[in-house]
Amino acid sequence: MIKVVIADDHELFRNGFKQIFQKEYIGELEFVGEASNGAELIDIIERHNPSIAITDIQMPVMNGIQACQIIKKKFPQTSVIAFSMFTDINTVMEMIRAGADGYMAKSTGKDEIIEAIRTVNQHNRYYCSTISSKIYGTPANSNQQQRRQKPINFGSQERKVIELVCQQLAIKEIAAEMQLAPRTVEHYREKILEKIGARNSVGIALYAVVNELINLNAIY
Repeated sequence: MIKVVIADDHELFRNGFKQIFQKEYIGELEFVGEASNGAELIDIIERHNPSIAITDIQMPVMNGIQACQIIKKKFPQTSVIAFSMFTDINTVMEMIRAGADGYMAKSTGKDEIIEAIRTVNQHNRYYCSTISSKIYGTPANSNQQQRRQKPINFGSQERKVIELVCQQLAIKEIAAEMQLAPRTVEHYREKILEKIGARNSVGIALYAVVNELINLNAIY
């Protein structure tokens, strides 16, 4: 039985979510509480020790990012899945930096949501198809997530390119910073994309955050 708690400031959404999953996945999921903000979510986790916390990001009192930071420090046994209408890369990276184990768009269907819960419950990361397609060009699944977490060796120049990509510098700006030709920087970028299986610089940035290749606190 996977113990789940859900946090969202809209009661109607919480009730609808619970009704769908309690009915269709009876015997697999147990909802042990619901919260309207991050502070309530932390209190429920302290009392019920759930396996999974599904949380919205924009909430009153304490938002999902702040709550996730506290949860991962105080209750590391509880995995956190962000469930938000925001799918921009900055928000995704902020939530991952806070320690989130998964990220789901609110447009995600129930089949993918249950797949995310199962995957994260097995201590793997999961990003919904909306996020994954932006970054990797393919839908997310547990096998892909496990492959992405395998260590990849990068040369010193590749690591520098990754760092500067995460600072949102353009190719010409990176070339100037590294005193290289833009074509050389583009070559490094293409090799990095090939190694991690991403399709754009957003993918590089997310990979770097997830695999702790950079310190976002030193960049943003």
